Amino acid sequence: PSGLGRLSKLETLDVTGNKINAIPDSISQLPKLKTFMCANNCLESIPVGIGDTSLEVCILDSNLISSLPNVFKKLTNLRELRCSTNHLASLP
Repeated sequence: PSGLGRLSKLETLDVTGNKINAIPDSISQLPKLKTFMCANNCLESIPVGIGDTSLEVCILDSNLISSLPNVFKKLTNLRELRCSTNHLASLP
């Protein structure tokens, strides 16, 4: 939803199993986001704005993702990245 960016204090976002096909770019406006769970959806890509968060845990299992944006390198606090059962050929 377009109002996602207004949740500036949000730390955990769990949208597992909702047939979501896109994450809004406004995710970049969630600087305190530490846990993002988006498994079992229909995502084909991840917005580069995810690099502006404070992610520690990112769960993207069982989607249609073919590549992860290079901004994942900016996520210096990331300690768990799960992306099994996707279409990934390589990681950034």
